[in-house]
Formats: sequence, structure tokens, C-alpha cells
Amino acid sequence: MRHASRLASRQLHLLFVVALAYWTTSQMIRPLVSMFLVSLGASPGVVGLVVSMQSLVPLFLAVPAGGLADRFGHRRFLVFGSLGMVGTGLLYVAAGISRTYPALVVAQIIEGICELLVWTSAQAYVTQLGNDDDRDRNIGYFSLFSAAGQMAGPTVGGFAAEAWGYRAAFGVFAVMCLSLVVAVLMLPDNRLAAPARETSIGSGQGMFSASKRICANPEVQVGMIGTFANLFITGMWSSFYPIYVVSMGFTPSVAGMLVGLKGLAALAVRPFLAPVTRRLGRPGALIAATGAAILPVAVTPVLRSFVLLALAAAVSGAGLGLNLPLTIAIMAHNTVPEERGVAMGLRLVMNRIALLTNPLIFGFVSEYTGFELSFYVCSGFVVLLIIPAVRRWRAASTVRQGLTATPTTAR
Repeated sequence: MRHASRLASRQLHLLFVVALAYWTTSQMIRPLVSMFLVSLGASPGVVGLVVSMQSLVPLFLAVPAGGLADRFGHRRFLVFGSLGMVGTGLLYVAAGISRTYPALVVAQIIEGICELLVWTSAQAYVTQLGNDDDRDRNIGYFSLFSAAGQMAGPTVGGFAAEAWGYRAAFGVFAVMCLSLVVAVLMLPDNRLAAPARETSIGSGQGMFSASKRICANPEVQVGMIGTFANLFITGMWSSFYPIYVVSMGFTPSVAGMLVGLKGLAALAVRPFLAPVTRRLGRPGALIAATGAAILPVAVTPVLRSFVLLALAAAVSGAGLGLNLPLTIAIMAHNTVPEERGVAMGLRLVMNRIALLTNPLIFGFVSEYTGFELSFYVCSGFVVLLIIPAVRRWRAASTVRQGLTATPTTAR
């Protein structure tokens, strides 16, 4: 028993390093790609198109990857994904040398697939450690290290690009991906016994049945829309916000610091996760956190000073910081362990839809109307998506409370 406890603790600590390394590198590369494209003379529409390529293929692979990871073990997919991220870093360096779009597009596509393998498997892996009482705490700490990476990545990338240029910054990204590889290789295999079901989760029919069952839950629907909102807003912060800030006359390092401040706020707000969840419940807390994340983005065009931009970044980061662990917890608490990979794959589908649509919408609206209107359009788009999911969840909650409150009369 003591050995099992030590093993689980070691696994958890390694997964914290995985979360830190993954988010540091992924949030470092996105602003770098956007600003590098601008340095090549790309228009906002072209920037949006190239950035969206990272999410196109993973959109169709997320659920199958999650189901196969459940079947063959999450560690295997973590190894493939992390090694691929190192290789992608070399492709980015090649793109920096050649200064051409095709090399960058290829790097974006491969990077998206590798990130999918790493993040789907890491989330599913951490939800299998400990009992139900431990899960929320584990996810909270896991998300804490994720927030630290979101803070560090843009800051490191911005300073590297300003000090040494984009080609060297891409090289820094490749080197930093090695820390992810080291942590992943130290993880043990975590394959569960095959579920005693007629249809295997790893089969196409099994994944479809599990996906349909999971998505029918109104609480899961709120979690998935919350996931979409998180990544849609994060996409604005990582891809177009740095360009907008630089266009206002600030340096790339200042843009990186502002995006990093968002990550710092996400890190600082984590101690408030438990009390907020106890008071509002997971879906209620998620809705409030998502609202806090959207509002500062919507008002960004009217903010002209560094102080106001920093304040908005902090508020939005706090909302995003609560959103991430809440969405993971909602998916974990509404699924059985054998379906966690499928559940996290569904969550990643929403992630990739968000990261695919955000640069396209933001980029092409900016192309014809300017950056300012794009912030308003994208914020309003997220709000319109959230409202129906919230209504369904509230209706289901009302019915459930009514059934609980109805007394049974004995005759």
C-alpha cells in the first residue's frame, strides 16, 4: 500500500512537470508564429489562416486518439507527442531560416497533432490517479502548473524574439520541448484492465457509443462549451493580442509580458477554486469564470495605457485560470475511468474547434474592419454560444431538484 502511494505521488509530480512544460512551449510558440508572420508581411487574414492549420487535423483525431490512448495506455501517446514536438521545433527553425509560408504551415499541422497526443493523454492520466476525494485536488494542482506554463511561455518567447530574433526563439522552443520528453519518459505505463463490455472503447463503435453517452449529460455540455470559450479566448490572447499590442507602439517583450500576466493571474487565482466551487457548484463556477474571462477581452479596444491593459489581462487570466480545472473536473466526474480518454478527446475536439475558428474569424474580420471590431465580434460570438448550454443545464437542474423534492406518499 505504501509503495502504491509513493508510485502515485511520483506519477503526479511528473505530470505536474508535463503540464508545466507543455503549456510553456505551446503558449510560447503561438505568439511567436503570429508575430513572425507579421514580420514576413502577412495580412491578418493570412495570419489567421496559417495559425488555424494547427487545429485542423487534430479536430478529426481528438476522440479516436483519446479512445486509443484508453486502450493502449496514455504514456505511449505522451512519448509520441512529446518527441514530435521536439521535431516540430526543428521545422520551425527551418521556417525561420527559409522565411517561407509552406515550411511554417507544415510545422503548424504537425505541432497540432503532437500537442493533441500530449494534452489528451496527460489529462486522462491525471484523472485516473487517486480516489474521488483526491481527484479535484490533483486536477487543481495539475492546472496550477498549467497556469505557470501559460505565464512563462509568452514571456520567454517575447524576450527571446526581441533579443535574438525569431529563428533563435524557435530554437529555444525546440530545446524546451526536451524537458517534456524527459518527464514523459519517466512516467510508468497506466493501462487499465480492458472494460468488461461487449463493445471495446478502443473500437470505432465503442468510441461513438461512449461519446454519445457522455455528450447527452447537460453538465458535460456546459463543460464542453466552457472548454470552447476558454480556448477561443486564449486563442485571441496568444495569436492576435500580441500583434494588436505591438501595433499600438509597444515592443514584443511588453506584449509577451502582458500575455504572461494573464498566466500569472491564472496561477494566483487557484487557491480560490475550492471555495468558489463549493458556493456555486462546478457548472455555476464555470459560467462565472467564463464571464470574467470574456469581459476584459471585449473592452480591450478602449484600453490605451499599459496599466489598464495589464488590469484587463489579470482579470481575464483569473477567469481562464478557474475555467481549466473546472472543465477537466466536470468531464472526469461525469465519466467512468475507462472512458476518460474519450471524454478528454471530446474536450480536445472543442479546444481544436475553438483554435480553428478563432484565428479565421478574428483574422478575416480584422482584414476588412480592423482589430478593434474583431474583439467585439469574437466576444459576442462566445456569449451567444454559452447561453443555450446554460439554459439546458438550468432546465435539467430544475427537473432534478423537483424530483428530489417531490415527497413519496405511502397509501
